[in-house]
Amino acid sequence: MDTTSLQSLLKRLCKLMWESNVTDPLTYVTQIAYLLFLKMLEEMEADQPKGKRRAIFATVKIDGEKVDFDKLRWSLLTSNPDNERMLATLRDLLPKLGLHPELSPAARSIFEDARIMIPDGATLRRAVDLISPVHLLSEDADVKGDLFETLSSDLGQQKKSAQFRTPRHLIRVIVEMVNPTIGGTVCDSACGTGGFLIGAWEHILLANTSPEFVREVVSPWGQTVKRGVGDQLKPSQWKFLQQGTIHGFDGEPTFVRMTAMNALLHGFDYSPIVRRDSIGGGEDKWDEVQFDFILENPPFSGAALSPKRSLRVDKGDKYVRRSPQSASRWTCWHRAP
Repeated sequence: MDTTSLQSLLKRLCKLMWESNVTDPLTYVTQIAYLLFLKMLEEMEADQPKGKRRAIFATVKIDGEKVDFDKLRWSLLTSNPDNERMLATLRDLLPKLGLHPELSPAARSIFEDARIMIPDGATLRRAVDLISPVHLLSEDADVKGDLFETLSSDLGQQKKSAQFRTPRHLIRVIVEMVNPTIGGTVCDSACGTGGFLIGAWEHILLANTSPEFVREVVSPWGQTVKRGVGDQLKPSQWKFLQQGTIHGFDGEPTFVRMTAMNALLHGFDYSPIVRRDSIGGGEDKWDEVQFDFILENPPFSGAALSPKRSLRVDKGDKYVRRSPQSASRWTCWHRAP
């Protein structure tokens, strides 16, 4: 399936949700993503080498209760002729994947507290019939990642709470200027859908790729970009890149979920993607951590909790706020009247 066909599929799924009165972008993007990733989980399980398979769709004990995840197996779930029963199974079991011990941290974050807002079984049937013919795992990883970013770009319509999507061409320019390198840690403390984190990941891979393996691809926005495979990285560097380099924080659970989805698609799904307020509220362990590279477009408006005491120094009717996770950066903020 080519890029154009995949883009067409996403548009049809969005149109289906809209016609079913699921019109909020935050909601319909999440519902579509649940279905896409659920299908990918079955493909990922089948693709594992024999003898090393992690049983995803099996009976698993969670908090003392046996949960039969086999009912969520895409091929079994979608073969149920009773549309409403299929919908009920999805609503009942999907949130429990957020506790599955065999899933990566990002994969668990995708399904944690999942709520199925698809209104009826008939709508679900139409959606799964569109998705079922596509073998998502066999599609190019860059294509899947780019197309999911296209899907999540609808979240840019969310104006409330200062939720704006940073244009990807600006992200690339900023990442190139900051130049995160292998061995350093990267943080976006207001990560949204994870654009800066993806940018840092791709930048580090490209910087550690032999010239003959560098590819030029056209992004969904029509721009030619270079992509690398990281063939020059040592095994220990690969492990650190996948698990210890990238850190994303956001206070909005939907955006944490979106970042987790992007992390899974791009290959850093064992990295910390955490729901937390980096500026206001109580202190936590991450307030004591400093990072080598800070990449972010923080919200500049909207409601916020009182800033954390560790981040502020009172100066009359103003205060100076130390940027989260960066001891060397300071930003002047006016105190709200």
